[in-house]
Amino acid sequence: MVAVAAGAKRRVNREAGMDHLEILPISKAPVRKGEADLRPALVAPTSRGGWALAGWNGSAWFDLNNGRVLDPQIYVALPRLRVGSP
Repeated sequence: MVAVAAGAKRRVNREAGMDHLEILPISKAPVRKGEADLRPALVAPTSRGGWALAGWNGSAWFDLNNGRVLDPQIYVALPRLRVGSP
């Protein structure tokens, strides 16, 4: 579980070679207008005030669960999945 303050730039330290998650303003997300990027990201706040798994469709952030368009303020890039033994 990760507890964060909105708008804060923090790192979550994890043990045993895990990745660090960095919370950034949505303006720092590595996406470009006109170029879809469907890699999942964690964004907040959503219209309901919580976090959502989201993707970028080239013009807007959208909730990967229900397809709703989002207007998030912060962005967390999720680490790549590791396959195989450690």
